[in-house]
Amino acid sequence: MIIKMEQGITADDSETLQTTEQEVSESSNRKKVGTLKDDASNFCLSDRLSDVSFIFKESSTKLPAHRLLLSMRSKVFEAMFYGPMAETSGTILIKDTDISTMKIILRFIYSDEVELDGKNVTGCLYVAKKYALDGLVAKCTEFLANTIAVGTACTIYEQAKVYDEIPLQTKCFDYIVEHSNDIFLSADFLTLSYDSLLEIMASDCLSSDESLNFMALKRWAGSECVKQDLTTTPKNIRSCLGEIVFLVRFPLMSIDVFAKAVAPTGILTYEEMLMIYHHLATKTGSPEQEHIGRFSSKTRQIVVRFDRVNQSPGSSDCLVVLNTSKPVQLVSVKGKFVIHVSSIHLTNTGRHRSDKILFNVHDDTLDLLEPLTLKPENGTIHIEFQARSGVYDDSSRSTSVNISRTIRDVIINVKRIPYGLQTLVFKEI
Repeated sequence: MIIKMEQGITADDSETLQTTEQEVSESSNRKKVGTLKDDASNFCLSDRLSDVSFIFKESSTKLPAHRLLLSMRSKVFEAMFYGPMAETSGTILIKDTDISTMKIILRFIYSDEVELDGKNVTGCLYVAKKYALDGLVAKCTEFLANTIAVGTACTIYEQAKVYDEIPLQTKCFDYIVEHSNDIFLSADFLTLSYDSLLEIMASDCLSSDESLNFMALKRWAGSECVKQDLTTTPKNIRSCLGEIVFLVRFPLMSIDVFAKAVAPTGILTYEEMLMIYHHLATKTGSPEQEHIGRFSSKTRQIVVRFDRVNQSPGSSDCLVVLNTSKPVQLVSVKGKFVIHVSSIHLTNTGRHRSDKILFNVHDDTLDLLEPLTLKPENGTIHIEFQARSGVYDDSSRSTSVNISRTIRDVIINVKRIPYGLQTLVFKEI
C-alpha cells in the first residue's frame, strides 16, 4: 500500500528529511549570522567539511581548509585542485611559509580581513603574490606605503623591487631622493643593493649635496667590504663602488670641500683628482658642458613634493604663492589641475603680467619652455595658472599651506598651492 504524503513527499523522504534536520540542529558551534562572509568565516581553520589540510616541515600541526573556498579566492588554488594536473592528496606540504603566516592568509581568504604589522607584512606579501591573492597584495602594499620613513624607505624599496610592485617602488624612490639628507645617514641606507644605489645616485632630484653623497657612498662601500670579508682599503672601497663613483658630481663641489672631504680618502685616482682640481680652480668649460671626464657637472634639481600634504579645495584662484632664499628657476609643475591651464601670469618677478609664458602639458605635468627665474629680492611671488574658460571645478582653486623645504642650501617657502599639486621642480642658477 502506498501512503500519499502532502506535496509529494514519500515516507522514505520524510524519514531522510527528519534525519538531516536532526544532524543540522546538532551541528557543532556554527553561528547562524546569515551573511555569506560571516558564514564562510566560521569555516576558517575548522575541520567541519574540510577536504584538504596544509602541513609544515617543522611541525606536526595541520591547518584544515576547503578546496572550493580556496579556489573561489585564488586562481592558483583553482588550478591546483581542479586543473588538468589537480592535486588529489588530502594534504599540501608548505615549505616556504611558516604556520603563523599561513593562518593569516587563510583568515584573509575566508573573511577578507587581515591584521598586518611590521613583522608579518612582507611574509604575507610573498604568499599573496604566490597564490595571486590580489586583494591581499593591495592591502600589504598599502600598509608598506604608509610606513615609508627615513628608517624604512630603503628596505621597503628593495621589497617592492623583489615583488615587482611598481607604484610602491616609485613612492619609495621619490621619498628617498627627497629625504636623502637624512636617509644617507641612516642604518637603513646600508641595506640598499648595488643596483638600487646606482638608480638613486643617478637621480637629478637628490636633495643632498655632493659631499654628503660621496661620504654616504664611502660608508655604504665600507659596509660592503665587511659583508665580503674585505679590508676597508681605498682600493677595495673603489672596487665595491664600481660605476657608482662616477655618479657623484664632484665638479659641483667647492675646491675647499673637494680638498678636505674627497682627496684624502684615496678613492679617486691621481688622474681623476688632477682633472677635477683643474676644473674647480679654473672653472673651464662652457655653462652647457655637462661632464668633466666621466663626472657629471649638471646641477641636480630642487624638487618640492606635496604628496603627503593635506589639501582641500579653496576659494581663491589657481596659484602658487612662494619665496626663495636664493635665485632659482621654476622648470616644471605636476598636478591634475595642469590639464586645464590656458595661461600663466606672474607677480613680483620683474616680468609684465601680459608677457606670454610658453609651456607644454603632458598628462599631469606642465613643463615651462623657458624656466621662470625667481629671486629673493622679489619677495613673495605669485604664479597664477589661469584655467580655460568654463572650467570651475576644484582643480581651478587653491588651498592654503604653510610649507618650508630646505634642499641643499636653498630654502623654498610655500603659502598657497593649486588643489592637487604634487610637485614643483626648480633648478639652481
